[in-house]
Amino acid sequence: MNTVTLSTDYQISFPKEIRETIGLEAGTSFEVINYNNRIELVPIKPIKPLKGIFKGIDTNIIREDDRIWILLIQHFGLNILQVLRHAAATVC
Repeated sequence: MNTVTLSTDYQISFPKEIRETIGLEAGTSFEVINYNNRIELVPIKPIKPLKGIFKGIDTNIIREDDRIWILLIQHFGLNILQVLRHAAATVC
């Protein structure tokens, strides 16, 4: 278990093992969270390195027929009679 001491300037130093494992560098910003009287420090990583991480992913979504009608109703403000008439016209 690693321990650290809060200095008189309210600073702490992370043990080398922790810094290397997580990849911390001088100047890293942290989000500080108070959780049940415990302090959590979450490193804030820049978003730029994530660019292109999902390149080539299939973004097509197959929707069930019933969901398509719900989306049409919500998007176009159609009432249920208009939807049923349209459904009957497309089936015939």
